[in-house]
Amino acid sequence: MWLRNGFVFTANHVFQKLDVRIEKDCMIQIGLPASSSPVGDDVDLTGLFLIPGLIDLHIHGFGGINVMTADETALNRMSLALAKAGVTSFVATTTTLAPPNIKRALHEISLAKRHGPTGARIQGAYLEGPFISPAKKGAMQEGYILQPDPAVLQDFLDIDPGLVKIVAVAPECPGAPALIRCCTEQGVVASIAHTAASYEQAEAAIRQGASQLTHLFNAMPGLHHRDPGPIGAAIDNPVTAELICDGRHIHPSVLRAAYKMLGCKKIVMISDAIPFAGLGDGEYEMDGVKTIVRDGLSRLEDGTINGNVHSLADGLKSAVSFGIPLEDAIQMATINPARILGVDSVLGSVAPGKKADLTVLNQDLSVRSAYVGGRCFPRL
Repeated sequence: MWLRNGFVFTANHVFQKLDVRIEKDCMIQIGLPASSSPVGDDVDLTGLFLIPGLIDLHIHGFGGINVMTADETALNRMSLALAKAGVTSFVATTTTLAPPNIKRALHEISLAKRHGPTGARIQGAYLEGPFISPAKKGAMQEGYILQPDPAVLQDFLDIDPGLVKIVAVAPECPGAPALIRCCTEQGVVASIAHTAASYEQAEAAIRQGASQLTHLFNAMPGLHHRDPGPIGAAIDNPVTAELICDGRHIHPSVLRAAYKMLGCKKIVMISDAIPFAGLGDGEYEMDGVKTIVRDGLSRLEDGTINGNVHSLADGLKSAVSFGIPLEDAIQMATINPARILGVDSVLGSVAPGKKADLTVLNQDLSVRSAYVGGRCFPRL
């Protein structure tokens, strides 16, 4: 199959009108457009953007599916909904609940990943808690927060070695250094998150092996000129920072400032989507807590923002509308998360030999379709 005449975002991070040939589940040839018209199973992408498949590094649910309560079948439905929304890979993200609930979720994620989902690929799991600070719990439930404990973490990791890709940790909490070492020794990303840490405490965590910050600006101290906190540590060190780009979690001006301070290679765009993302305004329940979605923003009854109800593709489109160059925004949502996950040799860019995981965008950057291993998922 050939994908013909699209504006292809190449591995050199530029757009070029090219044809892409897919065989089985890989891209095997990329070249200048053929002079002949598309034939057979060729797909004409004239006027459309063809970019690497979007990779959502941090997502709690989508289309009515909650990672914390979903079984393998439900996770497959979530993967299908995500593919139709332009996402070709995702990391299923847990919340701060009791360890048995987290273990159950990890078991189901493991099953779904092992058997192969229906749509978007499940790259692994992300533990957002329970090792966080009560002072910056955000929408997490304080009663389930635990002090960082390598033994508890190891119980999670042992469910399926290699499944957990990222662990959130508040570095100022007792036990955090040992937990960060436990992560780094096993190839797991330790991410500074839901934290009241000072600049010095965040820098110490980075020296210990932490290499990422969870949803920068959210659930952490702000950047103050005399107390730069974790945000200052992110600016000064070779770490990756997640950003939610809906324009509500972070003001567009702050998003532009973060882009200028960090550069696109240090930023990973995430959705942080919750189970009722894509379902519209209304009242919902997540992890036993009521959440109200109004005008595209999700809040607990006390007004605390609870996750995001927009897809990663929506965030990409919003980021560009706020002034982030399209070429850089694409990298933030494709090759950057692929590098963090260690799959950039097969995903994250349009190049021969890589998996045919691709997202097709209209001129207005809305999703037209996605390909996972060469299989097409049209946007509904």
